[in-house]
Amino acid sequence: MAVNAIRIGPDGDLWVVDKGAAGMGEAPLQGGPKLVQIDLATNAVRRVYPLQAATTERSFIDDFRFNGRNVYLTDAGQPGLIVLDLDTGTLRRALDGHWSTIAQRPLTGQGRTLRDDRGKILFIHGDQTEDSPDGKTFYYQACTGPLYSIETRYLDDAGMSDAERAKHVKLFAATVATGGTAIDADGTIYASDTDGLRILKIAPDGSMSTLLEDPRLVWVDAMWIDEQGGLWIPAAQMNRTPTMNGGEASAVKFPTTIYRLEIGAKPLRN
Repeated sequence: MAVNAIRIGPDGDLWVVDKGAAGMGEAPLQGGPKLVQIDLATNAVRRVYPLQAATTERSFIDDFRFNGRNVYLTDAGQPGLIVLDLDTGTLRRALDGHWSTIAQRPLTGQGRTLRDDRGKILFIHGDQTEDSPDGKTFYYQACTGPLYSIETRYLDDAGMSDAERAKHVKLFAATVATGGTAIDADGTIYASDTDGLRILKIAPDGSMSTLLEDPRLVWVDAMWIDEQGGLWIPAAQMNRTPTMNGGEASAVKFPTTIYRLEIGAKPLRN
């Protein structure tokens, strides 16, 4: 399994995205891409949702969020979104190849353009995602921003054409190169800045401010808000790994660290 994202779902289970590929930029293996539901009480797999029917040899399933009985996933390799119906297991691609899902500039970290282990400049397409507290709006972006929004009713409408769906995409916030995001119960989004080593705070109206800036915040990813109002901030240092550093020896500085910042916010449970 090649894990790309994990979340505790609204049901309390652990959900895991397996990108199904041996490495970044490599084609998924046959039957590889999947979403796995794990019962934490028994540590047993409850169900596996195959994703191959909605992927191509360029696909790189990245992140996901729940909205009712649908799951929205981003494809960072074949730009687009994937909608999974949890009841039937059916899959649909949405905004496939739309400009809002395509990286407009190369991936950067600490002010440097990043390359894969073969020296090729990296572009990571549809990546970070969040749902609004009321479940009516979906936020998404390529790894290098900006952040777009679309009402979930347009994603959920299987009969709507992508051409019509694209008319409802809106620019939400001028985010920058981002490692990861989180959203609180009031709809405020927290996004890392992989160049400025900051955590940005994005209000529900799209206005941005700097919550925290610190040289230790190297490639913050997969943030999480706990019940006590703390923002968990993993400094993953991914830009220092060979797969993002042109194949050079790892420059990760150990020990790696997860920080916690009191923000006085509540987590979102959808």
